[in-house]
Amino acid sequence: YSFCTLLLLLVMNHLPLLILAICTTAVNAVIISNTQPRLDTEGQILNAHDGNILLMDGIYYWYSIGYGDCLENPGCSKSSVNNSCGFMFNHTVTLYTSKDLSSGSWVNHGNVLPVENRPFGIMFASSVVFNPHTNLYVLWANYLPETRATMEKRYFAATSVSRFGPFNVVNPHVNLTRSPEGDSKIFIDDDGQGYIVYTSIQPGGHLVAIEKLLPDFVHSQGDSTPLNPSGCMEAPSIFIDRQSKQYFTLASECCCYCSEGADVEVYTSDSILGNYTHRGSINPKKEIPAQQTYILPVNTSSGFQYIWIGDRWSSAPDHLKSHDFTYWGVLNWTGQGSNRTLMTMSFTDQFSLDLIQ
Repeated sequence: YSFCTLLLLLVMNHLPLLILAICTTAVNAVIISNTQPRLDTEGQILNAHDGNILLMDGIYYWYSIGYGDCLENPGCSKSSVNNSCGFMFNHTVTLYTSKDLSSGSWVNHGNVLPVENRPFGIMFASSVVFNPHTNLYVLWANYLPETRATMEKRYFAATSVSRFGPFNVVNPHVNLTRSPEGDSKIFIDDDGQGYIVYTSIQPGGHLVAIEKLLPDFVHSQGDSTPLNPSGCMEAPSIFIDRQSKQYFTLASECCCYCSEGADVEVYTSDSILGNYTHRGSINPKKEIPAQQTYILPVNTSSGFQYIWIGDRWSSAPDHLKSHDFTYWGVLNWTGQGSNRTLMTMSFTDQFSLDLIQ
């Protein structure tokens, strides 16, 4: 007999329905591969980068930047002629959904932000959340105007009544306190307050800041805090560690579509706009040849785990930027209490997740 069957037999005359409810919790064992491309339900390679994943009603929603079928040589260039696949005007916000994150399970729902609904420019780093105050889905993206001038980078914010879009831009130029801006993620705290963690492009480097949003999630309240006083950091993401109750903000070193990957710096604080402490880095030798894009919390049979997701630029065997791989890996921990922090990552070909759904 299984544990649940024996338990039912023991308490059959007392609380069978309660035990049955506990024992019928679905546990789904999923294999995540980092050596094979992730596929949709039609067998096509996912065109998913720079985005975030939400779990809603038992379904994972992956909002991501889609790149056109552009052949690219390795490296970064803002030229309109050579090595320019990352700087085209045809980027989309593509939505994929899956019940279990496995390759072959992702349903392609296409572009949720029509080109005619957004400012003209080169779009990067989309981030989508559900706003509990307005009951709207909110999408932010960073974009570079037609001039391609880095110091003119900005954000727009869009909303939709449906998680499937279409989204419509309601704020074409969000004013933040530390502009101009680069990569970002929207974060909702446990009390429903919204924040943006973003790259602030300054003459002295690319800094990371966290800023409080108004209840509509499409305007800034103005309160912000910086993380790193110097250096060049981008692609930040933030989450709460439930054990230590600390805010963890992770940011990648600057890596403009680089194929070698980037180190990841770790900062922690007891409050989201508090003073952050630098806790070291977790990819110092670039054993993971990827740049951070998102950290996905998942509920497993072992408790909550956090999946680090990074873009492996210039990794596609057919050299199409749209087919570049992503790397997924479970973050591992060391220490207790306020000393709890993340361990250095190491490359793994594949791993399993026992997802509770």
